[in-house]
Amino acid sequence: MRKKWKGIFLGIIIFIIGVLLLLEFLDVLPFTIFFSGWWTLIIIIPFVLAFLFDRQKVVYFFGALTGFLLLMACQGWITFFSVFQLLLAIAVIYLGMFLTIRSTIPKETVHGSKAKYQEIFGSLKEDVVGELAPEIEVSAIFGNVTLDFSKATMKKNVMIHTKTILGNIDLILPDGNKLELTRKNFLGGCDNRYESKAGTSTIHFVSKNILGETDIQ
Repeated sequence: MRKKWKGIFLGIIIFIIGVLLLLEFLDVLPFTIFFSGWWTLIIIIPFVLAFLFDRQKVVYFFGALTGFLLLMACQGWITFFSVFQLLLAIAVIYLGMFLTIRSTIPKETVHGSKAKYQEIFGSLKEDVVGELAPEIEVSAIFGNVTLDFSKATMKKNVMIHTKTILGNIDLILPDGNKLELTRKNFLGGCDNRYESKAGTSTIHFVSKNILGETDIQ
């Protein structure tokens, strides 16, 4: 239902913009809709609609705020460098608050069949039991994810993809398996302390880190 209403509102807004463009082309409108910074609406409108209808409020608020700040810069109210400073300050403040309270987040127990773990601007801690899914995706964007797979089982090879963007991922893998690790880092890193053992099931691990960190043990 949320997606339905978001699509309706977005469709109406796009339709109105199209009508205004047509009227301007036909010289019906006495003014132009192409004001300074009009392109920021491409950022603002989708994020505002997502904020109203989706659950990841913090992420969409940050995106809408970015669009509004860029619009203010285009109008000459603030500088573009100020936009960067404000966004960085807000991100650092939030990260500091997050790091302060993340240790108080309790762990939850989930079944290994779960294939996707994601945290954005928050903290996630889970103990995983049962047989692991054949392919697992883990992402931390401005957040922290801690997963304990030590009590899980592996009857087949498992593929794990991790991605951090200004976030942190801590993984404890099941013992007695072979680990094949691929790192793709940009101003980030992947620390591997897992003891790989040949002749058993294989964990194919691809770690992508952008200003983030992944810790494997």
